[in-house]
Amino acid sequence: ARAPFENQLDQAYFDLRAGALEVLLDRQNNGKERPAPEPLAEHLVIWLSGVPGTEEAIVDALFEWGHSRFGRTVPVVGGTAADTEIKGKWRTFWRQADGVRGVYGHDD
Repeated sequence: ARAPFENQLDQAYFDLRAGALEVLLDRQNNGKERPAPEPLAEHLVIWLSGVPGTEEAIVDALFEWGHSRFGRTVPVVGGTAADTEIKGKWRTFWRQADGVRGVYGHDD
């Protein structure tokens, strides 16, 4: 069974693909479980702003998803969403796949 996070990544990718310009699509890939190489998949990059303590697990999950979905590592850029001393003086804003939004962080 696939992890919910991988299913959310798949859905986000297919939503992105549905809105892609015609030149980025290969019609032979529509409806397939695993897309063949195509410009959109080949140039996919993920921006990560993980909160302290979550980054390694997220990067591991993205690595596994990239290999199971595309047969390759999907590049990840970004970093930690934390203050320079990691003392909790930061906030992150988030939105789940189901549309729920929130703020995560600490008040001083």
